[in-house]
This record gives sequence, structure tokens and C-alpha cells, in this order.
Amino acid sequence: MARTVISCIVMTCILSVTQWDAGTLLYGKPPHKQQKTLLQSIGQTQIRVDEEDLPKSFYKFSLNKFIDTYKKGVPEKLYLQLDKPYYCAGETVWFKGYLLNAVTLSYPRPTRFIYVELVDKRDSVLRRIKVIETWNGFHNNLNLPRNLPSGHYLLRGYTQWMQNEDEAFFFKKVIPIVNPAPHAIADTLSDGSSPVKTLSSTEHPIATTDRQQTTAHTSETADNQDDFDIQFFPEGGHLLPLGAQVVAFKAIGTDGLSVEVTGKVFDSAGRFVTELASIHKGMGRFSLTPQYGQRYYAEVTAQNGTIRKVELPEVERSGCSLTVANWRRLLCYMSATPDLDPERLAIMILCRGKILASEEFRKNEWFKEIDTDYLLPGICHILVVDRVAKIPLAERLFFIRDKQPARVSVAASRKHIAARKEIALDITITNYRGVPAEGRFAVSVTDHDLVRQEPWEENIQSYLLMSSDLKGHIEDPAYYFKDNDPQTDYKLDLLMLTQGWTRFDIKKVLLDIYPEHPHPPEVTQKFTGTISGLSGKQVKDVSLVFSILRYNYSKRFHLKDSCRFSYTAIIPDSTVFLVQALNKKERMRGIQLTMDQDTFPAVRNAVPSCLYTTSNEVAAAMQSYADNYRQLTTPVKQEPTLPKLLAASAPPAVVRALTVPKERRFFGLNANTTTPEHLSAYNASTALDALKEGILPGVSLKYTTDANGKRHRYLDCLGKPIGLILIDSMPYAADNDGIELLNTLRVSMIESAGAIMAGDPQLKAYHLQGVSGLLLVRMKSGEALAQPIAPLPSMLMFAPFGFKQETEFYSPKYETAQQKNDPVPDLRTTLYWNPEIHASGTVSFYTGDRPAVYDVILEGVTKNNHVCRYITTIDLRPE
Repeated sequence: MARTVISCIVMTCILSVTQWDAGTLLYGKPPHKQQKTLLQSIGQTQIRVDEEDLPKSFYKFSLNKFIDTYKKGVPEKLYLQLDKPYYCAGETVWFKGYLLNAVTLSYPRPTRFIYVELVDKRDSVLRRIKVIETWNGFHNNLNLPRNLPSGHYLLRGYTQWMQNEDEAFFFKKVIPIVNPAPHAIADTLSDGSSPVKTLSSTEHPIATTDRQQTTAHTSETADNQDDFDIQFFPEGGHLLPLGAQVVAFKAIGTDGLSVEVTGKVFDSAGRFVTELASIHKGMGRFSLTPQYGQRYYAEVTAQNGTIRKVELPEVERSGCSLTVANWRRLLCYMSATPDLDPERLAIMILCRGKILASEEFRKNEWFKEIDTDYLLPGICHILVVDRVAKIPLAERLFFIRDKQPARVSVAASRKHIAARKEIALDITITNYRGVPAEGRFAVSVTDHDLVRQEPWEENIQSYLLMSSDLKGHIEDPAYYFKDNDPQTDYKLDLLMLTQGWTRFDIKKVLLDIYPEHPHPPEVTQKFTGTISGLSGKQVKDVSLVFSILRYNYSKRFHLKDSCRFSYTAIIPDSTVFLVQALNKKERMRGIQLTMDQDTFPAVRNAVPSCLYTTSNEVAAAMQSYADNYRQLTTPVKQEPTLPKLLAASAPPAVVRALTVPKERRFFGLNANTTTPEHLSAYNASTALDALKEGILPGVSLKYTTDANGKRHRYLDCLGKPIGLILIDSMPYAADNDGIELLNTLRVSMIESAGAIMAGDPQLKAYHLQGVSGLLLVRMKSGEALAQPIAPLPSMLMFAPFGFKQETEFYSPKYETAQQKNDPVPDLRTTLYWNPEIHASGTVSFYTGDRPAVYDVILEGVTKNNHVCRYITTIDLRPE
């Protein structure tokens, strides 16, 4: 029978317009009377819908809702590409961060900083660094402590803006770390079990899914290792009395690993209904014709013989079903119970959270056909929505492959080569038409024998296109990207039926429930604090002076009435501010200055016990890897780093690392100074006694009498009073309490001391206002004040969490005979790492002492939003 087709939806042009203040507008206006068809209805008379008709349609309504939502801010995705999958304690983790718009997978983002953390299984953050964006994205390294116990650790990456979402959408990657030192301890679980569990090369851990609304759990609690759990997921979300319906399922063991099962389904009277059998990673599907008022259960048997009796979800009286089949195009069939008016219903299609089509159903119109050529690669979300109540009634996920992927080729200049010889790699990255594809890419070259890649572990394609939009761990995510075989597509569709959708809440979008965004995009670094009187009262007309002594930098701000203040700057880590508060008389008395401390998102169940697994092949390679690392006589030679300045494109707000002359460095001024040798020549026991004995020429302890005849002590420098004491950069008032503090400070604890008199031009180097003179004391390493008093409340030294300055991967060169004959072994496992790869070009490096087979892995995202991954092996062993 011939069929006619009506064009119902006009395809929206894909356009990204950047609006840093309001978010990112993801949709452009369609060309006039454009009639490319995305959605088609089957079995009706042909009708055309032009642009002027769209404002009255449900498509226009839903489109505006998504635009309003994304004007508030678009989610971000962060992926970290590492140079290799596992490490030894004391090594360096090299990484490149890809921060993308979560909807379009496009650059750029307003965020300029990412955070990278190393977390142990006790949820303790062992390392945390802040990375600033350069002209080519985010790339840096993380140094592993040499005393790190062997075990599995979590690498976590996120941005300040990503903290507005569930922590589940942070980037997370479990990395095994081995301590090669003799008698090194191993990090163990709280129950004393080993942190490394060896599995077969095809097994990987899996966590439970998040589809609680349609999940029927086992009625009994698993108490033994042979037990398992199975969950059932009706297609569309609900079991309904509407004819045959697909029901998917997933079975997992108590260890979190998938379990292959078989079984039978029965009704409440014990009558046999159908059989079931898992197809891949404990997942499968079967057909069921539910009857209202009837309950169903399954008797399921695992491979180990364990049998479970599990109830299926209850059959609901009212609702809507949604069935999707892939036959050249996606065919969608919707049916509803008689109490639902089909003219209230609409179908919506979203890809990665971007709405591509929506239209109303008409009477007796139940089929829709979706042209996948217009769908974005990634997870496609198909919904049936009640247009009046604005709530989804049925949902279905479907995965769309990239039909126009980028193409990568890497060719070595030589096939066979000896140790310590130069080799060049010709790299070409093009789009599907063969045109060079600009974007952001990184490449790593590792020793194939010592660095073994798990075949189906997470990579940039599986993460950005799939895992990052689903909550819960996915077993072997890269398996679904190995090819375009129909069997692989079928297994991928099983994952879409059972894993669940969580990132985009359609109901909230349609009901104008906008997400809260307490964390703004971090475009610059902001430091905040509070000013108050010592009695807690508000103070007025206060000036703040921020100084960085190391860079000879100072900036002054005036506050009239506000007790809260913020200061913005872009500074590297280990930068120390001297912050000073002055009243309108340029004095520091009567003011309390407080800086807010940095806060970071909590870590909860960072490394679940089911992820403490390593295949036999990789475990053996890790042992050889540790043995290889142990042979290094100078581990620094493996991966030393060289300082690298910030990119020239850094904004003017960056405080650059200026070279400070010696005479202007802290404790290095041309002033009256003393040294430990000078101090040892005196018999004084305390710093105050030393001052009395004239240890600092021109500095003395003097007394004055007030109007009441009370005697007070003060420090004098060449006839002018000293107003401030700095002990290891901590400020103290040079009053009676400060002088008494010097009386508790033993001379043996002092490294050096110095003084600057009032009016001395060198005092300007400290950018201090209202200070008549300065006494500086530096303690010896490891020494601290035994009985410290409170520092001066209106002045403090503040070290905010700055960004880690970029370092460059060091690849040795063997150009001279002396370099080639260097007795220090070159046993590098990462031969080359480059986070700044261009679309076409040549890179070169020198081989190590092990002429071997090398793995070359390239990952990246093009400017046209195509995610690419390429891996090849080059054999450089001599013939």
C-alpha cells in the first residue's frame, strides 16, 4: 500500500551564539520556509507547516522553554586525557583537559579554571591543583607522592560551574598506582581486603543503575557472594495493558560485576509466559503482553546455579507506551490507554539536551518516523509529553553514532630503529571530506610491553558522547564504540534501555523551574572577606591595601559603608598577599580583618570497592612496569619538568612573575640585619634580651610615661618608633604584647632579623601604610612560636589557592656522543607527550634504551564538535 507523508517539523539550524553573562543561546532562527524534514507522520494527508505557523505550535513553545533555561546557563562537560592508564608512586601524571559545552560539545566556555584532585578510597583528597586555560585548552601535570601506598585511586576533575549539578557528573577516573619501593605498604580496604582484585581480561566492574522509578528489586537481601540482583525496565517506562511490550533487564552480582542469567516469566497464577536470557553484560530483553490486575514474576538462574524469584513492575491502569525500532530510520510507535486524549499529547526529540523537534499528536496518529541524518551524535532522548500538564508520560533513549567522524592518521618515519634514536611521527587530522580539522588534540606514546591498555576502558568518545550523560558506572563503555556492527548496536540499545537518563529534567524545563546556580563560572579568581570593628560593629571609610611582596605589587581600595569586600586577580599558586586595613586616619587600630577560606565539593564514596579490579594481563604488565621503574638510578630523569611561562594571550589582569631584585626581597633589604653567626656571639637567651644587648645596631628598647604616670615599653630605631613586628610574615603590633612575644622567642630559633626605620624609602617595598617602622624576624626551618599571641587583627598574610603554573614534558635528546653514552638508563614508559597537537604536522622524539613496540594514542575534539580517538601501534624493534 502506498503511503503519504506529512512534513510536521522544520529542522532548526545548529547555531551557537556566545553570551557570557546570560549563558549560551543554542538555537538559531530557521531559514525562511525551510522544509527539511526531521519528523514525519505516517498514514495522513500531506500538509506543509511554514515558518509563520511555528509560533502557534508546541515546537515553538518547547523551543522557547529550552532557550529560557539555557540563558540561565549551559552545563559543562570535562574530560581528562592521561598519558597512560597507571603509574608508580613518585611519577608524574600528565593530562589534558577538554572543557566543553555539555549540549553542543563546542568551545569555548567562559570558565577559565579547572580543578584536578587525587583521592584515595577513604575519600581523602591527597593532591589538588588548579589549572588555568591557555590558548590550547587546559593541560598540566600532577605529581604523585613517593610514599603513596599501592592501590587504586580516583582522579577527579571539575569546575566551579559544574558544582551546580550533581557531583555524579564530575569527571572521574580510577587509576592503579604501584609503590615500587622495597617493603612498600599497600593501601587496604576498611575490611582488610586487598585493594587489587584480579579478573579475567574480559571482566570489568559495573555499578547499579539509577532507574528507580521503573525498577523492581529482589525481595531478599543478598548475603553471600554467589547472590545477584536483577532489575526490569519496561520500554517507555511503565508496564501498561496496551498489547505486546518490550521489557529489558540487567543482572549484577554482589561484587558489582555483571552476571549472565537465564530464566522464565510467570503470571500470578503460575502460568508460564515467556523465557529470558541475557545477551551482553547481564543485559537482555523479552516481549510481554501485560494484563491489568495481573502480577508477573521471573525465576532467574545465574551461571553459578543461584536461583532468584523476582517480581516485575506492577501493571499500571493508565499511561502511555513508546516503542522505538531502528529500521534504516527510527520508527516510533505510541499508544495510550483510553482515558488519555491523544490530542493532548506531543512527541519531543532531544539530543544531548538540545531540542531538535516537537509536535502534537493528532487523532488516530500513532506512528512517527525520525530521520537520523539530522540528529546529533550521542544520546537521543525521545519523549511523549502531556502538553497541558507539561509532564513526560513515556521516555526512551536511543544512541546516534557520528556519521561524519574526523579522520586521523599517524605514520612513523622509520619502521625499525635502535635505542636512543630519533623518530618522527607525521600526524594528519581531517574531517570526513578530507579537509584539515582544527581543534584541540593531545598525543601520547607509551611502551606497549610495560603500559597495557584495558581494551574497553573509558575514552574520550565513550565519555563525552555517552557516559557523561548517564548516572552510574557503565561496564566496558568503550566496547560500544569498537565498530558499527549491528550486533554492537543491538547491545548498545540494551544499555540505553537499562541505564537511565538523568542530566536533563524535561519536566522542570516545561514548567519553568529553573535550576539554581549558586556557583558562577570562574572567569577570574575572587577573594572575599569581612571588615568589622573589634567589638563587632560596622566601621566606615576603610581602605584595603593588597600587596604581593614577592612581585613588588600593591593595590589600594576604598570602602565606604560595606563590611564585605572582594578582590579579583589571576595569580599562580604559592602567592602570598599582605592585606592591610586602615581607618580614615590611616591607622590600623580598632579594625578586624577576616579573609574567607576556600571551599571545595565533598568527596563521597569516591572509589567503590567494585572498581578495585585489574585484568590478569594488565596486572602482569604493572608488575613489570614497577620493576622497570625500580631500576632507575635517578627517577627524575624519567619525567623531569621545565618551567613554562603563561601563554602570551593571558589577559592583562594576570599578575606576572616579575624578577625581584635581591635588595627588595623579603628579609633581604639594605637594613640593619643579623645572621645566626652574629646571634651566636651574644649570650642572650631571648630575642628581647638580644635587643637589649644591641644585637641590631640602632635598635633599642625604650620606655615612655603616659599622662597617668604609667610606664610603657616601645621599640626604637635610630630615634624613631617601630610600629610593626613581622615574625615569619605574621604581623604583630609593636606594643607591650608584641614586645612580650619577643621575650618568649629563643635566640636559637631565629634564622635572621632586621629592622627598617620610619621614613626609610625601603619601607615602601612592603607597601605598608601608617607604619612608622618595621622589625622583621625569620624563624629557622621547623621552628615555631611556643606561646604565640594573636596577630594584629587589621593585617594578615593571605595565601589563596592559585593556579599551578604550566610545566612542559621533557623528552631527552641524544644528539652528541656524550648524550648517547650517558650511563644513566633511559627506561621511560611514556616516551612522548604533547597536549598541543595541530591538525597536521610532524612531531619527533628519541627512543629509550628498550627498542620496543610503542602505542600511539591521539584524542581530541574538533572545532566542528566531532570527538575523535585514534590508537595505533608502531614496531621499532631492530630486524
